[in-house]
Amino acid sequence: MQPMRGPTLFLLALCVMPLAAACGDKSQDSSKADKDDDDDDAPKKTKKKAAPSASAAEATAAPSASEAAPVAGAGMVAIPSGALRAGSSCGAVPRATDEELVNPLIQMGDFSIDAYPYPNDPTQPPKLGTTKAEAEGLCQQAGKRLCSELEWERACKGANNTTFEYGNLYDPKACPAPNPLALGKRDKCKTATGVFDMHGTGFEWTSSPWGRGRADGYVTVRGYKGVAANVVRERCASGAGRDPAASQPDVGFRCCSGTPNSAVVDLPLTRLASIIEDASVPAETVTKLLKAMPADHQSVDGVTLSFDHLWRWHPRDNEELLVARWKGRPSRAAAFYEIDVFKVCNDVPTRVAGMRGPVEKTESLREDTTKEKVSIDLATKTDKGKVTLSYWYGSVSVTQPAWVKAGNKLETEEATPAKRPVIKMPTKLRPLKK
Repeated sequence: MQPMRGPTLFLLALCVMPLAAACGDKSQDSSKADKDDDDDDAPKKTKKKAAPSASAAEATAAPSASEAAPVAGAGMVAIPSGALRAGSSCGAVPRATDEELVNPLIQMGDFSIDAYPYPNDPTQPPKLGTTKAEAEGLCQQAGKRLCSELEWERACKGANNTTFEYGNLYDPKACPAPNPLALGKRDKCKTATGVFDMHGTGFEWTSSPWGRGRADGYVTVRGYKGVAANVVRERCASGAGRDPAASQPDVGFRCCSGTPNSAVVDLPLTRLASIIEDASVPAETVTKLLKAMPADHQSVDGVTLSFDHLWRWHPRDNEELLVARWKGRPSRAAAFYEIDVFKVCNDVPTRVAGMRGPVEKTESLREDTTKEKVSIDLATKTDKGKVTLSYWYGSVSVTQPAWVKAGNKLETEEATPAKRPVIKMPTKLRPLKK
């Protein structure tokens, strides 16, 4: 099997190229997909402010490395140098394939970060509704700078590179928006090093461009503000692109100090047709897919197993799943079929979804209502219907007719063997004539 083409990571120096030079298609961006999937991800109504002039930008620039504090100051947490596993792993659920790197190992230098969102005072609510330039200016007045998005992620994940600031298992009660707002009161919503409230109180400006195939000058915000639990947006890897010149009521910031880490996210987006069917299924691919099936589907007595159709499904940019038709051929009965879904990482497929059991007939895979929902028609001698596959941030749910029975084969009538001619023998033997 050929490995799936994945996103390419580039580590670039900050500020060597204007944001407008980034490649992308403004008409089809990931923020639109997020809005469709999750209303909490959509930016609130904003008030535009004039973009800063060159002189104003210089006045609010981050202090130089020599001016930056090398160790944590009052109210700050020191983050030691170490390796960041950026983004999410290939098969993680959930994952936002058009927003997140695929776990490259990035060496990060030490820096310090505010323990709380600005004004870094647990007795005061976070300051929201600032533009990026205003946030930069306020950090500079405190002798600090805005964090880069990878510094923010490093502080959130900690030395163990956990999915959430508190560990790898999601707790919907860990970082809800406090009401009334009181920073530092959510005991679980903090990192192992003591950084508080990175989720639930607001998104936070960073110094990094939104390097995900957009050419409109958007800047990355990290964190999350919402009234409900959101496993996608509460992960340390999650981010969003926002207009830096707009003040938005759900966006605040926190400050960092120390020598800035120059690594940035540059994630090219690969946009393919939602469904591409392979001309054939190589024997090597069949072998790998069979190994990924449940044990009772890897071998069935008296049945020859294979995969005879393979479709490549692209529900989102930078995402590819394999939809394959599993085939069972009994020696003396009609073949039967089942639809299964696989994710391939490092050339090894993992089954992520599938039907309860086989049916007598299936048609071709087709797009249903969106790229994230596809269907296949099914039939038996007495029933017709369809199976629908729905994608959600790396997971796939299956909707199928109630008449599809669980199992690994169909109880069909065996073929009747051909009848042999019958030779009638005389009932009585006559003596031979002499």
